[in-house]
Amino acid sequence: MLADHEGAASFFRVPTNEVRNAQRSVRPKKELLRAVARFGTKTMKQRLVRDGHRPGPEFESVYGEFSQVWDIDNAMKNSESLRRAHDALCRALLLS
Repeated sequence: MLADHEGAASFFRVPTNEVRNAQRSVRPKKELLRAVARFGTKTMKQRLVRDGHRPGPEFESVYGEFSQVWDIDNAMKNSESLRRAHDALCRALLLS
């Protein structure tokens, strides 16, 4: 979902390059939390981050909120594997 760099940056209130770095990381969740802890609004930090780097009390619900505004078209521009998966699903549905 972090492949939607602009959408994630806007939603989580962090710089776009921090989202790009998190998406490329082997530990994207940890990197996203680090970015929110450093750059996010007070409210986002309280909801998302505990102890500076662990998922906070509302991590799952906040990520669920992000999923409602996530832009798959933007994400596919930044993730070849997502584009391939999307295309395969579309082909499979057409063949059904």
